[in-house]
Amino acid sequence: MTDRGDLRAAAAAWLGAVRQAHDDVDARAGLLRVAALLADGPSASPESEVAAVVEDRTVRLSWRAPSHGRGAVSYRVLRYLGGAPELAVDVPSDDTALTAVDLDPPTGRPLRYAVFPVRRGREAGVPRVTAQLMLTPDVADLRAEAVPDGVRVRWRPDASAIEVSVMRTADGASGPGQRVFCEHDQVLDSPLPVGLYVYEVRCGYPGPAGRLAWSPGRTITARVERWPAPVEELSVRRLDDGRVRIAWRPPSRGDAHLVPWFGHPVPPGADVSRHVGRLAPPDGTPPTSVDVLPPPGERLRMTAVSVLGDRAVCGPNVVVERQGEVRDLEVRRVAADRAELRFDWPDPAVLTLVSWEDGVRGGERRVARSQHVSGRAVALQVSPAECRFTVTALPRPDAVAIGAPSARAVLPAAPPPAPLLPPTPAPWWRAWWRRWRTKQTPAPAGPVVPDLRP
Repeated sequence: MTDRGDLRAAAAAWLGAVRQAHDDVDARAGLLRVAALLADGPSASPESEVAAVVEDRTVRLSWRAPSHGRGAVSYRVLRYLGGAPELAVDVPSDDTALTAVDLDPPTGRPLRYAVFPVRRGREAGVPRVTAQLMLTPDVADLRAEAVPDGVRVRWRPDASAIEVSVMRTADGASGPGQRVFCEHDQVLDSPLPVGLYVYEVRCGYPGPAGRLAWSPGRTITARVERWPAPVEELSVRRLDDGRVRIAWRPPSRGDAHLVPWFGHPVPPGADVSRHVGRLAPPDGTPPTSVDVLPPPGERLRMTAVSVLGDRAVCGPNVVVERQGEVRDLEVRRVAADRAELRFDWPDPAVLTLVSWEDGVRGGERRVARSQHVSGRAVALQVSPAECRFTVTALPRPDAVAIGAPSARAVLPAAPPPAPLLPPTPAPWWRAWWRRWRTKQTPAPAGPVVPDLRP
């Protein structure tokens, strides 16, 4: 009957099968397929329609009561994927109401809803079926923040979204806008001219025929502000009095200052506006160089910061390290070819160089602070001759070091070995005694052989 186009006769036949075998899944699936064809056909009456309103993550259904039939009518609401009515599931609802709300529908998949009229516990008619619909939720927690020369927009996409699209439009401009490359949960849009921008974020879900189904979209307005330009480069020069002079060229926007940086290093161009209160520029023209001399045994990171109003960005940085002295160097010989060294560690170094030479040969070894803290003495292979030791603190590779004198110590030569004494001659009587003992000792008796002669 369905093949001949007589959908109403086919629906009546399937309804009879369902009424006779209430739990027959195949019969119910056949009835739902025919009911969907009737709902999609041009002859569907408005009275038999089920209105479906798709909200963010819910579906609201409403329908009219039947105008014919006897007895009280209740309703059973089913939900199924568009092409799989055999997998239909019940939607919890008030069976006497003309509305229902599906609070947990699957997202990103084509759905249909069917409303069965029920009298005295049995299906009383062909179900009313909605048109095919799909839940495509928009992103949540959409927010924007100003970053140097641009905007960062963040959001939380639905778990079933496979793609996110972001369109940017200048405030007041007409047209579809410009698509911006984004990650799945954020976009960093930079550089941009100063002004207001509107961002529309939409989620894409797998749709019919392999095409993406897009969410309606959410928009947010963000402002690109005027930021200072970071300092491009720092130059370093050592002065005769031991200080280090750090100089820079003024940035194109804002005032630059060189400040001690005690937190974690940040890359050039990073937003440090939260520190503007501490980095407030002094009165007068900002300097273009600073002389730095850390206390002995300390390391200081100096960072260039550009400030403009209440905005600040980081620039390059320089680590200045003033070496501490190696103190209390002690060396002792533990064997003719081995020696042990002990010394107080020279902060802020992380490595020291221990070297020795005896005028002919020598050697060296790098000692890490972690090895020294363990309390073990530094052991070296040396020569028996007098050795001269030098311990020097090594600066970090990325630091400008203000050096300190090395520590030196001398290890005396190993004492010469004791001379070999000639052997003491045996007393005159020892040879006579040995001969006498040999004569007095009887020869050992041989084995006894029995006489076996007759």
